Amino acid sequence: MLENTTGVSRIGRYYYGALHCDPKSGAPLRVAFVIGCGETGSSAYDNVVDQLGEALDSLLLHSSRSLHVDVAVPPGYIHDLHILMEHLTPRMMPNVAAVVDLFPLEMLLDISSDNKSTTVATKIPQSDPLLPLCTALHKVFQVPRLLAMAPTVLFHADVAVLWAEFDLFSDGAVFALAREQSASPPTMSGGNYGYNAAVALLDLDAARRSQKYSRLSVQNMAATYGWTGKAVLQDQDFYTMAACSEPSLLHQLPCSWNRQVPAKDNSPPKGVKGVRDLNRANMTRLHAWCEGGTYICSAHCLQDD
Repeated sequence: MLENTTGVSRIGRYYYGALHCDPKSGAPLRVAFVIGCGETGSSAYDNVVDQLGEALDSLLLHSSRSLHVDVAVPPGYIHDLHILMEHLTPRMMPNVAAVVDLFPLEMLLDISSDNKSTTVATKIPQSDPLLPLCTALHKVFQVPRLLAMAPTVLFHADVAVLWAEFDLFSDGAVFALAREQSASPPTMSGGNYGYNAAVALLDLDAARRSQKYSRLSVQNMAATYGWTGKAVLQDQDFYTMAACSEPSLLHQLPCSWNRQVPAKDNSPPKGVKGVRDLNRANMTRLHAWCEGGTYICSAHCLQDD
């Protein structure tokens, strides 16, 4: 559990929960919050300390497995995050332990940018400066599997159940994401809305082995799918285009593991008899339709009391 995940010197380590892990529960699940990845718009760092605190609280509260969590800390937030971790008092299940390591974001970005084998370009016009890191986590985190999340998530179910989705990966699958539920996502594929990267299961061993994944080129995919540069190209756009280029790389998560709209929109639009009958309001509700419970809330989703 004390293994250094990244090869970069950490700037803090914090322990929570039981003094010792229950050996029957297996190895700790590996989780990472890379602040700035999996988020859209210019507000990636707004309220980041409060958001991360709430995300960690909900994650630890609902976990039946011990956890090893890595947090990539942006410049200027190190002091505030140390204070957050020192005052974090999560409620946890018995015999569950967690260790949280803090790492400087810029050093992880240097690793991903300097790695000659990474296929994600660092100078794409209108691309997020974190794109090389967000899409090359298999070069940075030296672990077999990883759950990568934005700090805007809130757990309402056991992360161990989400982790079990790895067992459903088909041969060759590298990443698992849920569909985008926003009304106006920047990336669409074949007329469909793309994928949201706020919650991403990553089989890092499979990514390191996969020739299909290693051949992906952001420039080529952007040209193929007509990326116009109207919005900043981010990691979820990369995953959407990658799923179009190589569908076998994707395992689609159930929408309940990344619900981005209020649960009241949990029903299909009414009065729809065909595509021509869909007005803008109905179309909005159609793509936001998500059956099932609310296991993870992301962004603007509100869990019903």
